[in-house]
Amino acid sequence: MRNLSFVKRMMALAMALAFLFALNATRVEAAQVNNLTPEQIESIVTAMFNKFAAFDAQGTTDMFAPDGTIEDPVGSTPNQGTQAILAYQQTFPTILNEIRIQSFDVTVGGHEAAVKWRLRFKTKTGNVFFVDGIGIINVNENGKIQSDREFFDQGYFLSQLLQ
Repeated sequence: MRNLSFVKRMMALAMALAFLFALNATRVEAAQVNNLTPEQIESIVTAMFNKFAAFDAQGTTDMFAPDGTIEDPVGSTPNQGTQAILAYQQTFPTILNEIRIQSFDVTVGGHEAAVKWRLRFKTKTGNVFFVDGIGIINVNENGKIQSDREFFDQGYFLSQLLQ
């Protein structure tokens, strides 16, 4: 009887140690702390959109980390690196006469911002149309945009460019 009690205690101890080991083994290293304030992140995101709307391709590109990405819209091939981002930004003045920000709402969480936007576009042919979308922007600890993912109806956008 005494051996059975000892075995039960040893089994309980072994299970407790296994549990503690499992907790330690699955511990995830915390991401690097981003010391930017929500106001700073909102300012970075707002500046990027303003530069985009002003067709300031170089200014928009300068907002990005050297290895940053734009996926515009989500599901398309991302443009990665400042050279690719600059080339992408330079296409907008070739197809559009004007971009205006109609509405803009930024919500910051951690080092990311969700942006609900409405843009007014005017094409080279004079067609004016609006597109609503949501962007998810990740800002790194250096205050540079690491990624920009935009959600909107690309089919509608492209159809309006052809009118």
